[in-house]
Amino acid sequence: MNNKRSWSWQGIGLCLLIAAAALRVWWALYANSMPFSDFKRYFDIASEFARTGNLSCHGHPFVFQSPAYPLFLGVLFCVFSPSVLVGKLANAVLAVLMLAVFWKVVERQDFSPWARLLALAVVAFYPPMISFVSVLAQEMLALLFVVLILLLVKRGGFLLGLCCGLLALTRPQFILLPFCLAGLGWLWKWYSKQACALLLAGFALVLTPWVVRNYKVFHAFIPTTGHSGYVLLVNNNPANRVGVWMPLSKIELTSEQREVFREMRAEYLLEEGDEDWKGVVWTPALDKKVFWVAVDNIKKHPLRFIEMGFRRIWNTYFTGGTCALYWAFNGDNQAVPMLNNLTDWSAIVIFSLSLVGIVVVARQRDPVLICAILLFLIALLAIFVFEGQGRYALPAMPASAILIGAVADRICRRQNKTEES
Repeated sequence: MNNKRSWSWQGIGLCLLIAAAALRVWWALYANSMPFSDFKRYFDIASEFARTGNLSCHGHPFVFQSPAYPLFLGVLFCVFSPSVLVGKLANAVLAVLMLAVFWKVVERQDFSPWARLLALAVVAFYPPMISFVSVLAQEMLALLFVVLILLLVKRGGFLLGLCCGLLALTRPQFILLPFCLAGLGWLWKWYSKQACALLLAGFALVLTPWVVRNYKVFHAFIPTTGHSGYVLLVNNNPANRVGVWMPLSKIELTSEQREVFREMRAEYLLEEGDEDWKGVVWTPALDKKVFWVAVDNIKKHPLRFIEMGFRRIWNTYFTGGTCALYWAFNGDNQAVPMLNNLTDWSAIVIFSLSLVGIVVVARQRDPVLICAILLFLIALLAIFVFEGQGRYALPAMPASAILIGAVADRICRRQNKTEES
């Protein structure tokens, strides 16, 4: 690459980066998004942590969802006092840091200038990547850990393991990632045995305090969250016909399956009531039993499980853009119809090109490209098995951007060869 072309990409890329950062800060300051559903719970947990020093919700020890983001907010609230604006501004800082790190990831890849710009543009301007700055959700924190992993994956070692652990405590499906990286790193000789060991040691170090806390409180081994059974049952029961979340009061159970709730003195959770509160009082012991109830449903109806898995992917990428905006516009997913249409079509294109990117780079052994494939596929697997909605695509968006960049790079290189011949 000559200096002129390099300067061209860096100049345009810097303009994209500044514009994207400014949009995020502006949105954090002026959006009127207020936390509800899961995000109201995160705010309540963080506020309680600031008051008591305990990770709990209304006095109940918290384990239902990932701990990293409520803890992050809680530490900020200890310093600045509980405030939705503090959370939004913190998200904006996380988002700007994520953009800066992703710039370094793209800069280090052997991509053509246009491929680099395209990858940067996907992360910078996909609408929910901006709108979620005003939502008190774990996505901005997860995105920062994802791009740090992409930055560190060529080096391997302890720091990569730490980032993998922090990502798992933010989005639990990515608990698989460090084992995949260590295995492939050793097999394909990216890393020495020592680097693989350090990667796993860093990962274990991050998770250990949370595992110990959960064992003391709940007398159970819980590496990330205590709600996998809940999510699996809600999304895999005969009453769920569209592949989205539904209230516990609406799920369909046999008399034997209801007996599980009765034995745990939790049959009241199946009645009409505040679904958010049910998440607060949900216990790991109940979750373990409910997990096997859901597995039993899947075993009895395997074809329906596969059908629902594809519905969940459809809900995430083909109609999920609107859902991703829903949370930023206080539940009004038709607040900006043009933006909804743009987001839906962008999500379809990003998903399709990500699949093409996997085919393009599948035979390569570049750690960044393989890590991008792993991030995308792990996110896709979790959506297929558990639950699908537009925001679940966000943590893997930098991975999709890298895969799209690889597709663009292949096209640019072929065009250059054609011109030279």
